[in-house]
Amino acid sequence: MCAAYHMIFLLDISGSMSSPDLIPTTNPAFKDTMKNRLGCSLESFVRLIEELREVSPWSTESLILFGSSATVRFEGKPVTEDLTPLLTTIGTSGSTNCTAGLEEAERMLKKHSAPGSPANFIILLSDGAPDNSRSSIDVATRIKAQAGEAFKLFTIMFSQPDPGAVTFLRNVASSQQTAFMAANPVELLHAFNSIRGSLNHI
Repeated sequence: MCAAYHMIFLLDISGSMSSPDLIPTTNPAFKDTMKNRLGCSLESFVRLIEELREVSPWSTESLILFGSSATVRFEGKPVTEDLTPLLTTIGTSGSTNCTAGLEEAERMLKKHSAPGSPANFIILLSDGAPDNSRSSIDVATRIKAQAGEAFKLFTIMFSQPDPGAVTFLRNVASSQQTAFMAANPVELLHAFNSIRGSLNHI
């Protein structure tokens, strides 16, 4: 068994995530109703939760959605709880206000960082560059400085690589090794698997 973790999934739900070029392939909850980038992203997220449930059932998860603004879908839920119904009703809209999402994650981290709390980590998934990359990088830099060396901020670029977005997500991530690019569902699953494999180092 692994240590306990608190995973914060910071998910882009801007309008471009409705693109049908990348779709879920295995989970009926998503492949039958969410045939777009968002559905594919959530399918891989659920797969990661299922694996985490097996090795660290006392871990918790939180989900922050960001489009034109940021909202908390759920916070501090046990990974043993099936939250799929809360995921299948998520829609896409708006721009890519990553700054708002990161600020919400910063607030959440402060709340869940008491001594003895599970180790926090963030996964930020987006399919493009944000509205304001400079302010997003500033917030990410502040998060990393406050969270300490053991903390990890993972990023995933989920679409055909865009140089500006790739550079941005690499700057936000804890290191080059925690920044992933995924141009298709197989590569996305590989990125989540790599994140899962690195948790022992948090």
